[in-house]
Amino acid sequence: MKKKILWIDDEADNLRSMMYFLETEGFDVETVSNGADAIELTKKHSYDLVFLDQYMPGMDGIETLSRIRENSQNTPIIMVTKADDKSIIDSAISERVDDYLIKPVNPLQMLATIKRITEKTSRIKENLGRSYSSTIRRMNDLLESSQDSRVYADIHHTMSQWNLRINREMERDLMDMHSMQKSQLNSGFSKFIYKNYRDWLHGSNAPVMSHTLLDKHVMPLLRENKKVFFILIDCMRYDHYLLLETFLGNAFKTTLKSYYSILPTATPYSRNSIFSGMLPLEIAMKYPERWDFADSMSQNHHEEEFLKIKMRRDMSMEDVSYAKVSTNEALNRYIQTFSRFQKNRLNVLIINIMDVFTHFRSESEILKDMLPDENSLLAFISSWFRSSELLDFFSHLTSKENSIVITSDHGSIISKEPLLLNTGKDVSINLKYKFGSSIQPQNNSIMVLDSPEEFGLPVPKKTDKWYLATGNGYLVYSTKFNQYKKEYFNTFQHGGVSMEEMILPIGIIEAKNV
Repeated sequence: MKKKILWIDDEADNLRSMMYFLETEGFDVETVSNGADAIELTKKHSYDLVFLDQYMPGMDGIETLSRIRENSQNTPIIMVTKADDKSIIDSAISERVDDYLIKPVNPLQMLATIKRITEKTSRIKENLGRSYSSTIRRMNDLLESSQDSRVYADIHHTMSQWNLRINREMERDLMDMHSMQKSQLNSGFSKFIYKNYRDWLHGSNAPVMSHTLLDKHVMPLLRENKKVFFILIDCMRYDHYLLLETFLGNAFKTTLKSYYSILPTATPYSRNSIFSGMLPLEIAMKYPERWDFADSMSQNHHEEEFLKIKMRRDMSMEDVSYAKVSTNEALNRYIQTFSRFQKNRLNVLIINIMDVFTHFRSESEILKDMLPDENSLLAFISSWFRSSELLDFFSHLTSKENSIVITSDHGSIISKEPLLLNTGKDVSINLKYKFGSSIQPQNNSIMVLDSPEEFGLPVPKKTDKWYLATGNGYLVYSTKFNQYKKEYFNTFQHGGVSMEEMILPIGIIEAKNV
């Protein structure tokens, strides 16, 4: 297969002889005359090499280089500039340019540079593939020898690290292999959850779960007389947190642990359990007036009340604050006015921005095109972390001797497999979980909970059962199968059973001297 080169130069017409030379050497060359169009092309297509001229009208080469690096971190880029442009060359190096050529470009020198860079890239790809294969073998050996919650948490940690690494290298063949491996692992994980989940709820070798999260990771800090700032980023996956850690660098002392979301992995259930310290069945029995099956949106209106009841009961604490933000503007306002909460021993902040965005993406064809997969979502989240005021806020908090606990209520997974079910009208409307008494699942990838109470789940009627989509499946009615299959394919969903949805990060961030 020919290697693809993108050449960015506003005088591309003057480069025809150079293009012809490269094509005779076996390269496929595409030209573009400005930085803005080049950025869009690198978002949509993968190139083996990019030539970039510094002097172009509008967006110059350095700015174009910086913007391309946001989406194509490891595509080799060669800057073409003048001999006296030392400051430009220094700027390009700081933006991770791979090499530079001086005008006028000598064809043989250019060819030697291309071969050196592409051969180096090929060696990196080969080593990456060998390392990945070795990792998969080790994980399979581990699963054959032992299966428990810690093993799967470790496996998910490793696979999440590979999510970032593969995204960074943009190796398409490895992306496909990685997706297949995750699907296979999730198939085994779903069986493991069905076999062990009920025992966990009764205390048998249970990992930390939603309803024990505060007990295990917040209250111990409070008992040490530390002030705790608890940040819950709704819908943040494990790999998203690993991405956040790359921005933290060496400025903080960080500890990373994990926990399991309860089922279903959806906000009304998982987040209420976090703040109340109870399973959904217990909440519905103790506070029936606060649990409305017909309106899942209202089920989270009592989080602050549950939190303060728990802190008063278990810690004799009254100095607790709770806030929720859904936009960057609201987040920045909260940060700017935080001084009024600084004396509290516990401050809780819910950040809904990521969850709102993933839901909005599912409903927007434009956003689906702009962010077609998990790798593009990682790039978007990276941009959000970088541009938000969170990192400066962390520095401020730790300087005031706060311990920051940052976590999520559930993750998400991209929908690939429609799971058919026949049903009447008395069912919930979620794509990853449903409950009702007239549901007939037509696929073995649907987990059926015949006795919901054993799984800590309430039901409106005693005859109701729960149905959960596993892996990257999503539930589709037979009456509108083709419509829903197309509409929700490749959307990010949560509520089901997968490592991405269930196994979540707990990051503890403190000042270095703590």
